[in-house]
Formats: sequence, C-alpha cells, structure tokens
Amino acid sequence: MDSEGILWGGCLESIDDMLRNNVPIPSLKEFGNIVLMLETSEEVPSHGYVRRVIRALGERGILSNIQGVLVGRPKAWEFDKPYSKEERIVYATEQQEVVIKSIRTYNKNIPVVQNMNFGHTDPQIPMPYGGKVRVDSKKRRIFICF
Repeated sequence: MDSEGILWGGCLESIDDMLRNNVPIPSLKEFGNIVLMLETSEEVPSHGYVRRVIRALGERGILSNIQGVLVGRPKAWEFDKPYSKEERIVYATEQQEVVIKSIRTYNKNIPVVQNMNFGHTDPQIPMPYGGKVRVDSKKRRIFICF
C-alpha cells in the first residue's frame, strides 16, 4: 500500500498543548492529505498519556482522515528518569503497543511506521515539516522530499 501526503505533526506533548488551547491546526479536509508524524519528548510520558492524546486525535476525526503515521523512537531515559536498560525496553515496548492499538481503533488501513530516529532521539534525522512524504508499505521504504 502506497500512502502519500504532506508531513505534519511533531512532539506529542506539543500537539496535546495545541489541541487543549485551540491553536489552529489543519482542517479535517486538509488532514486528508497529511501523513502524521508523532514523537515523545524528554518528559518521557506514560503510555496512558500517549494513548489519551492519540485518542483525542481519533475522536476529532483526524486519524480517520490521514494517509499514514510516522512515529519517532520513544525517548526512554532522562536525567530525572534514569531507567535501567530493562525499564527502557519495557517503556518503549509499552509505548509502541499503545500507539498501534490506539491508531488502529480509528483507522485500520493506513501505514504506521514506528521506531524512527526523529524528534527527541539521538541520532536524529531531520524531518521536513510541510514537505511531501510517501510510504511504500510493500517495499518497506519511506521517501521524503526536502
């Protein structure tokens, strides 16, 4: 399945803040041409928080309109949350599971690519916010125009 659109999104905590404070975001019609990118920050949010924000996107009709989702690798350690290696694995696994389950509640057909190195990761690849992106699910490739 090929999926393409304009890249929009970013840090989940920032998207949550935008939704809570009525900051203008694309219209539902515009979301029909968007590939959503999501990632979490050094706040290391719980998987319950991640689920709630994704649910908010779903309940607003956003997830049923988008063309795909790219998800950054969860940041699973911070100075005030010095998780052990085992705790980091559990944290990342729980977050990845809740992401796919939450998205699939609202859209069973779009490609969802997880564990990408963008956002609050190291190493970090830049993502061209507003640029064109194509996800080729069959060949397991992503094409991004910078």
